[in-house]
Amino acid sequence: MAIRSHLQSLLSHPHNPTTIHKFITHFSSHSIALHSQQAISDPPSEHLVNELSRVLSDYRKPQHDIESALTPFISKLSTDLVEQVLRRCKNLGFSAHRFFLWTQKIPGFQHSKKSYHILVDILGSSRQFPFLWDFLMEMKRTESCEISRENFWVVFRAYSRANLPSDAIRAFNKMVEFGIRPCVDDLDQLLFALCKRKHVKHAQEFFDRVKGGDLSPTVKTYSIMIRGWGDIGDSGEAQKLFDEMLERGYNVDLLAWNSVLHALCKGGKVDEAYELFKGMRAKGLEPDAYSYSIFIHASCEANDLHSAFRVLDSMKRYNLVPNVFTYNCIIKKLCKNDKIDEAYELLDEMIEKGAIRTLGDGSIELRKFGIRWKRGDFIQQCQRAVMIHGLCKKRGKLEEAYKYFEMMIDEGIPPYSSTCELLRNKLIGWGFAEKTDILADKMDRSTSKSIQEAANLMRGNREL
Repeated sequence: MAIRSHLQSLLSHPHNPTTIHKFITHFSSHSIALHSQQAISDPPSEHLVNELSRVLSDYRKPQHDIESALTPFISKLSTDLVEQVLRRCKNLGFSAHRFFLWTQKIPGFQHSKKSYHILVDILGSSRQFPFLWDFLMEMKRTESCEISRENFWVVFRAYSRANLPSDAIRAFNKMVEFGIRPCVDDLDQLLFALCKRKHVKHAQEFFDRVKGGDLSPTVKTYSIMIRGWGDIGDSGEAQKLFDEMLERGYNVDLLAWNSVLHALCKGGKVDEAYELFKGMRAKGLEPDAYSYSIFIHASCEANDLHSAFRVLDSMKRYNLVPNVFTYNCIIKKLCKNDKIDEAYELLDEMIEKGAIRTLGDGSIELRKFGIRWKRGDFIQQCQRAVMIHGLCKKRGKLEEAYKYFEMMIDEGIPPYSSTCELLRNKLIGWGFAEKTDILADKMDRSTSKSIQEAANLMRGNREL
């Protein structure tokens, strides 16, 4: 109680930093250290994390007196609490940095290694690069926390995200200044970060400079570069690197083969990719599910569903199970071509293979499947249509199909013509013809022209 009263009197005079500093210095180092130890068995409450996070959000500008606002929390600080607040405030680079420095000044308090790494990530992701380098220099000078390779990997990613590839490369060259001799893992991380953000030309230039020196690239390094060129559609450069690997006698693994297959297909050279694919087993490599999925995605891109299903059948012959992304690619293309029944059959196959599951009430659990089915009207149109077609085929599920269709209309998502016709026929067949008129009237009132036009289908084209 005495501490709390003294804090309240201090906060009533926020412009007296000297007094506040004396109080912090006077505050028992032992109690801070003890509280830090207690944090191991007594994690901070969600409420406390929320309160501190709110302070960092409210006091985010340089002119804000964040230290005065943080002072009432001194007695509750622990390393675990600081870590959680920093994680929560990843998008508040400036105030998170000030919070870290403020806690660092409290006698008896010591940041965890995780807190240092979290702050490096925060400063990088918020593009506070001058503060980031100052912080790394301070870590080096004080030896408060060992600077690791992983810290630099964070820096590579941050500069790449910020479209500053030259700075990412400079960061790689600066590693030696911090006592870290770059190795091939660091090179791989740099090249991957650059390629992921489409800075493939910068990555290639640097790769060409270093590969003849102290760093010997591995098959993984080549695979990263091949994949990078493939992602931007330059299959020619990808093929050159693949050929270079073979000429240098590298033992090319499945990752490298899949990378060049991906690059060729992305570049429109599907036939060349298939010739390479056919030669894999002769080289002692067994294609995996991803090898096949590359051709399925390429076929769907070309709107060639026949080829996509042919590849899918080949996978089954080799007991390979497509993942949810591969199934999703075909289902979306089926929906786009108004082949909803086939889409539902594939959805049933996914349930059978365990890619998605059904719930106790018989409905379909789409959490995994929703990885891709969550943005845009077209995706929602696919999802709802497949559900309606499936429910129409199940005994006792017509009412549920009707409700799903109503939801589509209410949300302004145009139904497929086949969906309208299927639901209409089912309703009439079960003696609910009046329901088709109710739906058609609702569709007429929609603000979507596509839905209004579909109302005629629900009426059986009687008004055409």
